[in-house]
Amino acid sequence: MLVRRTPFEELFRLQRDLMNLVQRVFGERSEAVAFAPNCEAFYRDGHLVVRAELAGVDPTSVDVRLTGSTLTIAGERRGPEVPADDRIFGEIAYGRFERTLELPEGLDAEQVKARWVGGILEITIPVVQAALPKKVPVELVRA
Repeated sequence: MLVRRTPFEELFRLQRDLMNLVQRVFGERSEAVAFAPNCEAFYRDGHLVVRAELAGVDPTSVDVRLTGSTLTIAGERRGPEVPADDRIFGEIAYGRFERTLELPEGLDAEQVKARWVGGILEITIPVVQAALPKKVPVELVRA
């Protein structure tokens, strides 16, 4: 079975392991480790779609900006107020975040739309037809 991996999977796993280590050693979360939402991007129906996992984030606090081909998503995920003596462990990251993504050329920035569905921010940007990926047929040559 083929398993597809991204170069960031190991970094996210390392970040989680470091957070756990800091918590075990110091007994509390480090302010240096913050929430970084997972993102994905793909083409659908002539649009570039960028999605970000933002469970636990107040949608009204999210700032989405498209400057040229740079997309920035910023906001904050706030955690519950729990006294340090009551905390047993914690693996959920909180805090301010900012993700900056370089997008491909050929986008119609005037028509960008963003919507929130079940903790997922979905940003849709029309792509100029000439900039869409083209399927190239492969010719089968029998030797």
